[in-house]
Amino acid sequence: MQTATGVTLAQSTRDESEYREGLRVIDEQVRRLTKIVQEMFTLARADAGGQELHHSNFYLDEMILETSRAAEILAIRKDVKNCRRQTKRNTVSR
Repeated sequence: MQTATGVTLAQSTRDESEYREGLRVIDEQVRRLTKIVQEMFTLARADAGGQELHHSNFYLDEMILETSRAAEILAIRKDVKNCRRQTKRNTVSR
């Protein structure tokens, strides 16, 4: 989050769409961090015998796309070009 806010605020001239994109990335990072914390609490409860774990399907391409978006923010700071392409959705299950 600090990187996204730092990059967004570091440039003196930005238009509204650039600020919106920066805020969107920050929002995604906050949501992801919230989910990680919730999952850590779930694991702690499971370790203590207080909750049964349930496996679920997820879209690996969505996770990779989110990671790519976060990497773009880091790349801006170092003036690195980052290209990405979307792929066909595949599910991964356990």
